[in-house]
Amino acid sequence: MESIKQDNTEETHGSTVDDLLKAAAQEFADRGYEGTRIHNIVKRAKLTTGAVYRHFKNKNELLHAAIVSVASSRRLDTLKMSGYSKVSEVLQDAGILNYAMDVQDNIVLEALVCARRVPEIAASVKEGHRVWSESIQPLIQQGFEDGSLDPELDPEALTAFFRIIGIGSMLYLSAGLPLPEQEKWRAIISRIGESLSVRDTHTL
Repeated sequence: MESIKQDNTEETHGSTVDDLLKAAAQEFADRGYEGTRIHNIVKRAKLTTGAVYRHFKNKNELLHAAIVSVASSRRLDTLKMSGYSKVSEVLQDAGILNYAMDVQDNIVLEALVCARRVPEIAASVKEGHRVWSESIQPLIQQGFEDGSLDPELDPEALTAFFRIIGIGSMLYLSAGLPLPEQEKWRAIISRIGESLSVRDTHTL
């Protein structure tokens, strides 16, 4: 028999919520919005149903928290761990087309699809994007300072551009479409990155 973790102390609050968010995110990625059930979430998390309702009002609130958590950290954690310091490297990472799709990618894709018909999920996607956008602003600002981004470019438009490139690559991969040769693709991404930098007026 599987052991059930009890949530009966203040010390377990953080770990219980984390376990619920991870389990909810995995269920959402596997089953979609309509197929996600509270009893499956708690079974995966090895918690009781009561643990959910001590922290969240309902399934929608739990899924909202899970999607925001994943969407806001997607790619950003990878950038931090890789030690990326230039916005050009962000673009190179966002345009990679040969990586393996993981649970986080599937959650983001499922949320984007569901957002068209489920207002609560649409709100989650928007909130996740807001948090992610705020997090990437220091890199954009640094790009303006080091010349890898032209200061005349709009920060909000650049943020949307990086997000669209990243989401687009996930959509392309999930559809199983034929991939271009990686080196040739990276050459195009590199050329795009160069076009965003400060122009050398001496070459005009």
